[in-house]
Amino acid sequence: MKRAPDGLGPIVPLDRRLAKPLHRQLYDGYREAILDGRLLPGQRLPSTRAVANDLQVSRIPVVTAFEQLVAEGYVESRVGAGSFVSPALAERVKTAHATVAPRPGKRHLPSERLPIAVEPYGDLWGAFRAGQPALDELPDIWARLVARCSRLLPRRQLTYGDPMGFGPLRRVQAVGATARTTTSPR
Repeated sequence: MKRAPDGLGPIVPLDRRLAKPLHRQLYDGYREAILDGRLLPGQRLPSTRAVANDLQVSRIPVVTAFEQLVAEGYVESRVGAGSFVSPALAERVKTAHATVAPRPGKRHLPSERLPIAVEPYGDLWGAFRAGQPALDELPDIWARLVARCSRLLPRRQLTYGDPMGFGPLRRVQAVGATARTTTSPR
């Protein structure tokens, strides 16, 4: 006999008018419900068939959303038993929601390590991780210099640049390459 999924109805509203695909809306909705604590660690989720039936959608976007949740560690799926919110997230969700009220006065940069992201795939700490320098290894003077220089930068320099590379350098290289091909010795 199959067990009911703890009285859960469709917890994720779908809007077919949005440009965002249905599977992404489902994924975002379930992820948010897990991180907000509306779905508790260890709680059984409805089957993909039941969710698809309740929302009157094809089962494919539901399966795709659940597979992504499983791949990122938010949900555990057991054959024959169903899908459950990952119990491993219990401690992470608690620490993610623990906030400290800022004190008035001069700001200072914390010397301890930045908090680990709530995403389960964020545990891949280590050398050469893209976008995450070893902040605990940088001296205080470096942090002050970076903060001072960052305040002076235009907004466009704080984002990723052209994927083809730095424009002036590309132009110089293109001119140099053209000059070499037109003046190459025979």
